[in-house]
Amino acid sequence: MGKTYFITGGGGNLGNCLVKIICENNIENANKIKIYDISIPSEVRISQADVCRDSGIEIEWIEESVTDQERLISAMKNVDVVFHMACLMDLYNRVDHHIVWNCNVSGTMKVIEACIENNVGCLIYTSSVHVIGPNSNRDPWVNCDEDTNYPSSRTESYEITKYEAEQTVIKANGSRRFGGKQSLTTCALRAPGFYGGDDKALKALLPSNGSKNMRSFTDPSHLQSRMYIDNVAWSHLVAAAKLQNNPDLGGKAYFIGDDTPQLSYTRLNEHFFNHRGFKIVGREPFLPYWSFILLIYAINFMSKFLAIFGIRFMQEFLTPFMMQSACSCFTVSHRKFEADFQYKPLRSWEESRDATRKFVDTIIEEY
Repeated sequence: MGKTYFITGGGGNLGNCLVKIICENNIENANKIKIYDISIPSEVRISQADVCRDSGIEIEWIEESVTDQERLISAMKNVDVVFHMACLMDLYNRVDHHIVWNCNVSGTMKVIEACIENNVGCLIYTSSVHVIGPNSNRDPWVNCDEDTNYPSSRTESYEITKYEAEQTVIKANGSRRFGGKQSLTTCALRAPGFYGGDDKALKALLPSNGSKNMRSFTDPSHLQSRMYIDNVAWSHLVAAAKLQNNPDLGGKAYFIGDDTPQLSYTRLNEHFFNHRGFKIVGREPFLPYWSFILLIYAINFMSKFLAIFGIRFMQEFLTPFMMQSACSCFTVSHRKFEADFQYKPLRSWEESRDATRKFVDTIIEEY
């Protein structure tokens, strides 16, 4: 009998990609996917319905919040595997910390309770490298793994709540409902920043004056681990298949990755645009780090101050946290995940780059 998958946050970019990957690589003979998200756009439903129809997989959509315990328990009936991807990612600090915590931490607790109540066998949580760093000092971390110590300094709601949720998932490993037929096996996958899919962030890299000269705000030495979205989704599917047969691997957090080259944020992005004649020019970075930080504070202050009077000054485009993340040398090793799960990337770097270039072609034509 085929498996039933349950994806929280399944209406987002990564969740939508996971549906596609399941349909193209149905390694567990899944026959049904349940999408659970607070909002699922109609175009996403149409896209998911098409790929599921072509692969003979039934799909069901449930628009509810992960903070609704009763609805989660009801929706999760007869589910074999849960992929918990739902997350409130407030990078601009526009949302009160309690609201972020309620979604990311309390919501995760409720997902776990629903799993236990329904005797779900496997829960895969989408974590992030940001639960570790970079820290506020931008201390370097080069090709380090899960056993390498790092002086983390979690200060933002996103990284604080992602870490707490991750630890909650890990501690839930082996939980069992009283009289339940099986215990819950859990795993957290620490994804690096990913690219590809419906990546609207790439639009922000296009020069507003129509020039093909790109300015870099990162130093070439600020190496980053990044990953193609298809490989992020594939890692989740591989982890679920392995964990169900090897529950001893549960209760751990793993860094994941692929063969995307470790480059600075801007230099990697240049690979996605250079086929259209775009190139980085001038100094890298074109302003010192501290200048960017002052500029960001000034713009964000003016935006908030003038908003009091109903004046829209300028959309906040970066935060100190985002600059801290991009302007640090922070790379991770996914050797442990490769060894324990016999993981190999689904898409090569060349395939990932070329697919992202095709997306860039569409946004340039729209631009």
